[in-house]
Amino acid sequence: PKSIREAAKKAFKNLASKGLTSLHGIFQLQAGAEMGDMGAYEIPILKSILDLIPQSCYVMVFTESPKKLKRLKKPPLNDEDSFGKFKVNCLKLFLDGSFGAATACMFSPFTDQLDKSGFCVVDSDKIYHQMKEAHNLGYQICVHAIGDKGNRILVDLYKRLLEEHPREDHRHRIEHASMLKEDVIEDIKNLGLIISSQPQFVNSEYKWLEKRIGKKRCLYTYPFKTLYENDIMMVAGSDCPLEDHDVIKGLHAMVTRNGFVPEQCISIKNALKAYTINAAYAAFEEKVKGTIEV
Repeated sequence: PKSIREAAKKAFKNLASKGLTSLHGIFQLQAGAEMGDMGAYEIPILKSILDLIPQSCYVMVFTESPKKLKRLKKPPLNDEDSFGKFKVNCLKLFLDGSFGAATACMFSPFTDQLDKSGFCVVDSDKIYHQMKEAHNLGYQICVHAIGDKGNRILVDLYKRLLEEHPREDHRHRIEHASMLKEDVIEDIKNLGLIISSQPQFVNSEYKWLEKRIGKKRCLYTYPFKTLYENDIMMVAGSDCPLEDHDVIKGLHAMVTRNGFVPEQCISIKNALKAYTINAAYAAFEEKVKGTIEV
């Protein structure tokens, strides 16, 4: 416990040194997902270090049973006050893999690995059942999707969900949303979904991504400008600790893209919005943070 608390002090001080005042963090409620069996310890550890966290934290929880979120939606992890420091309001799910591992769910094989086209890590019926349960309980949903087919499948699931169970101001999210074709973007706009992007992926991948997915598919990968032109709410984060949490480097990726499909570069103003007011909106906090005003 002492080592964990010492590490927490350093970690959150480091985040603060990069200007981070609010965090959207993923935590597991049980074994499984990205952290394997160790995931079952994440919530107890979080509770043990709350007094060391200077930032406010929006907690997104992975669990096989969305009903279990109810037992977390109370103090100390959830403060009902609008200015509360900690909030629990979101179910986190995973649909596919990644570009790096050639496991993102794709319509066509990877250009440099023709025997692979990725896959979904969960059955569509199962993930829809989880989404429906969380949705009808009033929670926000955020789902990891990277490949072009993965995002098409996910948006179709959201479309089915909102047609069968309409709900105002749901603010459901797609985490990463790396490859988005025109038809998917149109549906995202019509459904009012939020795109939670990680610009640092561009910094990490721009030298090798064309080799992995081919030049044609690069044109609709991380389409920041297209999203803004379609008035889609886009927020920016880091995917730390897999990527660097330095916001300046993230802004650099959005504004310059390191030359990767430069047509999708956006202005510094819109990039700043993605890290501030848009991110606050994605956590239902736009009325208490995200802008400098009277």
